[in-house]
Amino acid sequence: MNKKQWRRYNSEQGESWQVFIDENEQGIEHTVSSKGHSAVMRKIIDPIDFVIVSAIPCVNQDEFNKTLYDKNLFQLKLELMNGDDWFAFSGQKFKKDEIVKLISLFVGLDKNQAERVWKGKKLGNFNTYKNEVSF
Repeated sequence: MNKKQWRRYNSEQGESWQVFIDENEQGIEHTVSSKGHSAVMRKIIDPIDFVIVSAIPCVNQDEFNKTLYDKNLFQLKLELMNGDDWFAFSGQKFKKDEIVKLISLFVGLDKNQAERVWKGKKLGNFNTYKNEVSF
């Protein structure tokens, strides 16, 4: 994940807006307000290490008979909002109602808090997509 940053802009007309983008982003489209006024001030704010929580669909398809597998199952993924090279990917698959409950446990947590909850729930290892499965 690329490093991210908040950029807050102000125009002479008193408009304020912000974007959350890659720190390397050089485009000018975000420096213009929705009313077409150019920014005259910019403030860059680095995000803190709060987690981004995602439900990853597990659905996959057999290439020969086109059968869908794991259609209603999801895996949990955590990343850091600041773009650091840290992530967690659950070793288990969950039904929709289960994944929604798990997601709610991580919303608003920083990295250390999320790691404690992750370990407590025994959801898997950090920084790997490799999960042991049996077929």
